[in-house]
Amino acid sequence: MHTQPKPRLSPHRRARIIAWALAMLLWLHSVLNSAHIMSRRHLRQRGGLLSLDRLARFVARLIVIRASELIGQRHHKRSFHKHGRDLQPVHLLRSAIGSRLRRALKHRDIAQRIAILIGALNALDAWAARFAKRLARRFTKLRAVLARAGAAEALAPGDLPALAIADTS
Repeated sequence: MHTQPKPRLSPHRRARIIAWALAMLLWLHSVLNSAHIMSRRHLRQRGGLLSLDRLARFVARLIVIRASELIGQRHHKRSFHKHGRDLQPVHLLRSAIGSRLRRALKHRDIAQRIAILIGALNALDAWAARFAKRLARRFTKLRAVLARAGAAEALAPGDLPALAIADTS
């Protein structure tokens, strides 16, 4: 009997996180448009997530989590420690997100970027379904394909150049 893997986030918790991220994006939009005055209390409440880049990374991670739930990929906690040193590759999450998704969540105009992030949160399943196709193929570009030189061709004895004697005088 095959059972579906338990999702990392329950639908209720995912909805709460999405609502929180939407509220943060709308609040940041109002702050940047000077419709809302920012105080120290507001900064403390937001927990340092005032940066638009951090919110974009947060949205990208939500898309990755939802995509892994859609393809039924289980999360295995592997230990990459040797002699007390963490050997897990730092680039693994950045590689999982990929450059295409990072570029899709960017825009030069701040208002447009916030609109893209809000659209991604509202259509999280659609973004995750597109991303799940890539995630199912695994990391195909993490290890470069290195070309090896072919075997050298044998030279025929008639092809050798005549030896010249060096004049050392």
